[in-house]
Amino acid sequence: MRIRRKSKQCLNCGYTLNEVYNWCPNCGQENNDHNVKLSTLIAEFFSNYFGVDSRFWGTFKPFFFNPGYLTNQFNQGKRKAFVHPIRLYLVISLVYFFVLGLVGNQSGSWQSILANSNNGEDVKVKLTGPDDDEGFGLNLSSPDTTYTIHPLDSLDLDTTLFDKEKVQAIVDSAVQNQNGLSINQSTLKETLLVLRDINLTDSVARDSLGWVTVSMREFKQARKIAQSDLHVFVSSIIQNIPIMMFFMIPIFAVLLRLWYVRHKFLYIQHLIHGLHLHAHAYWIFSLATLVMIYVATGAGGRFIVALSAFVLVSIYTAFSFKRVYHQSWRKTLAKFFLQGMVYAGFLFFAAIAALTITFYLY
Repeated sequence: MRIRRKSKQCLNCGYTLNEVYNWCPNCGQENNDHNVKLSTLIAEFFSNYFGVDSRFWGTFKPFFFNPGYLTNQFNQGKRKAFVHPIRLYLVISLVYFFVLGLVGNQSGSWQSILANSNNGEDVKVKLTGPDDDEGFGLNLSSPDTTYTIHPLDSLDLDTTLFDKEKVQAIVDSAVQNQNGLSINQSTLKETLLVLRDINLTDSVARDSLGWVTVSMREFKQARKIAQSDLHVFVSSIIQNIPIMMFFMIPIFAVLLRLWYVRHKFLYIQHLIHGLHLHAHAYWIFSLATLVMIYVATGAGGRFIVALSAFVLVSIYTAFSFKRVYHQSWRKTLAKFFLQGMVYAGFLFFAAIAALTITFYLY
């Protein structure tokens, strides 16, 4: 409920006001005094939009254990006893994206990826002649030379990945022989080593990876990401997910409108249904994510937790479809799978778009 700090006199025209007046009958200004401390305004904002009152406890049980009930009650006009769908979505999405932020903090670093992929041992790199296209090689005229790349975790923070003099000699030799610096990359480890090497220029590093079709702008962005902290980049992606989902829920409702076009449901009613379903999914995935971070440390255990969360969300959604749209199970399941497949396609392209935007704006 909105909080008003009423006064006995209109602050605009001085008209004497009765306590029941929310608006001045003389000039129309709202009877509300905003001259309060900033902390009071912030507290009132959270109370209005994120506060927990008796309606929350009345919403709790049907939201978790009675799929479709809240949507039906809202569509029938019985709204006072339950938390508004938008408010419910905002509160639970806030929890969900906070939990996703923990995933970003747990993502580790590029150094750990390199260390795990190489077990902390030096990588031996053979410098090969211009006709050698096998393995991990450099197109130089000294085929018998061997060069050692040290993994990042074995170096001090202020020490570069390669020996500066050796790298410069390789580059100079490559330029002299007009062969370029060509490295055949086959694994993430070797690619990261080149991207993170600050001694290589962008053009030399791009040519060494064979990324000739990649524009220099994109390649610079890739190097920028590789040379920064991994968890910062992952966190940047996660921060864009709420924006992505803000646009996806209306699409979810549009799809429902298409499948149930013969039903006398307004678009807003499908949108309310989508808000309830997404809020429930966020809650289940939040719990599953916490379990995968702090309890199920093994890959097998995490897979079981993720699969269980997906099954629970799917079952809840199917029952919600059945109870909201009152069709047979055959039609309900057919439209449920159709909705799932099409919406998954939209989510995939939205995720690609979010990743692309994050890549260019990072």
